[in-house]
This record gives sequence, structure tokens and C-alpha cells, in this order.
Amino acid sequence: MSDIKILVCCHKEGKLKSKDDIYLPIQVGRALSNEKLDMIGDDTGDNISGKNKNYCELTGLYWAWKNLKNVDYVGLCHYRRHFDIADISLEKVFKKYDIILVKPVVLPFSNFSNIAGATTQEDAYILINIIYSHFPKYKKAALDYLFNSNKCIPYNMFITSSHYFEDYSKWLFDVLSIYETQIKLSEYTRLKRIFGYMGEVLLGIYCIANNLKINYIDLAEHRRKNIKQKTIHFIRHSILVLRNNIYFKILSPFKIKQVKIPVATLSGLINDNITVCSEFRKL
Repeated sequence: MSDIKILVCCHKEGKLKSKDDIYLPIQVGRALSNEKLDMIGDDTGDNISGKNKNYCELTGLYWAWKNLKNVDYVGLCHYRRHFDIADISLEKVFKKYDIILVKPVVLPFSNFSNIAGATTQEDAYILINIIYSHFPKYKKAALDYLFNSNKCIPYNMFITSSHYFEDYSKWLFDVLSIYETQIKLSEYTRLKRIFGYMGEVLLGIYCIANNLKINYIDLAEHRRKNIKQKTIHFIRHSILVLRNNIYFKILSPFKIKQVKIPVATLSGLINDNITVCSEFRKL
């Protein structure tokens, strides 16, 4: 089997679902912590460990990009969220697919509404503006994923080849390095996590823009022990998905073909010395 390393991002001790050596626990934000866990930290080598409050698990991803060498496949999960891969042959999966992602969360509204609600509307438009202004290859994917889809890819979790990992990581941190110069960080604990939130968005956009073949897998925590539990979960989940898809179709009956930005938001960004892409229309 090819060499696979799945980083398990931790900020406290956690129990792995498996003792398989493909898992590599890493303490993220170690540069900011008073406690050193019994595992490697993201503060060694080339790192951004000191930015963990804003970048979350992405400081672990950055560490892997810069310091993890000689592996064929790289993944990322969390100390309390793991892929349900116990009974899966990854070798067979990667003969057909380019990347493994968590099964999408189906929302009753667009991914743009979701990220604007998790952060701020200005934060969301600034990200789109950067993609349109600096990374035109990703414009259509950004438009489709953010405005025309209600299927959210969560948690910054993935497993992919070293080739796509290298390419994605470079693009991700290229985008975020520009983003960091344009946004205004909030002092609210939740909003401080902004780069982690935006990373989730960028992962979905990257996969669409590069036409990656995706294998969606459940979280291990969602595994049901018996037929009754599986049946109940399936029925409840199916009803939720159907309801949310109906809501989304009612709210967004037509595909968005151009980014439209509210006048007040546009004026605010201009006053903050951000050059807004000329392709955006006023809402």
C-alpha cells in the first residue's frame, strides 16, 4: 500500500478511533499553548502555529504542506472527527477517485448565505473579490459553489494524493495570504476563526474548479450499530435533505450568473480601500 498520513488535529488529548500508523496526531496552536501534548506540534520547521486562533486546523495543514515529506497521500481530520474508513480499502478508492471528502451538509440556503452568516457579509464578499481579481481560473467554481449550491463541504477534512495536496495547499495559502491583508479581524471568539471558515469554502471551490473525482464518506461518529438505528437515521436524514432542498429551490429558483453586491456593502468596502471587481453588480 502507498504511504498515507492522515493528520489528526488536536488541541487536547483525544482518543483515536484506530491505532493504525496512517494517523499522525499533531498539536495545533502549540506556539500559543502552555501545555505540550505527547505528540508532534505544528510549531516546528516552517509553520504558522502562532496564527492558530484565526486559522484553526489550517495551521496543521500548513505544517504538513511545508514539513511532511515522502508520502503518497495526505489527509486531515480532527481529534473528535474522523473519516469512517475502517472497512474501506483506500488503495481501491484512489484507483477511481482523486479525493475523499466528508459527505456534504445539505442546507436550506446557499453556501454564500451560510459563510456570510458564520462570519460577516463583508468577509464573504472580500473572499469572492480576491478570487475574481487574482485567481480567474476559479471564478466560475466560486460562483457555482457559493451561490448556486446548498451542499456544504465541512470541517476542512480530506484525503488526497500528494500532488493535489501540494497544489491545493499552495493555492489555499496564496488566497488566504491576500485575504489576511484585507479583512479586519474581530475580537469575538467565534469570528476569530475566520480563516478556518474560509478554508472550508475554498476546499469546495478547489475541487469543483479542478474537476476532481470525489468520494464522499461519512464521519465515523455517524456510524450506526444496528439496523434499527440505521433505518431511523436514514429516514430522518432523507426528510431533512428533502426539506432543505425544497427551501433552497424556493429561495433560489434561478441560477445566479453574476455576483451582486448590496450597495451599502460595496460602499463600505470602497471606504475601506478595497478595490472591488468591476464584474460585480450592485444589488
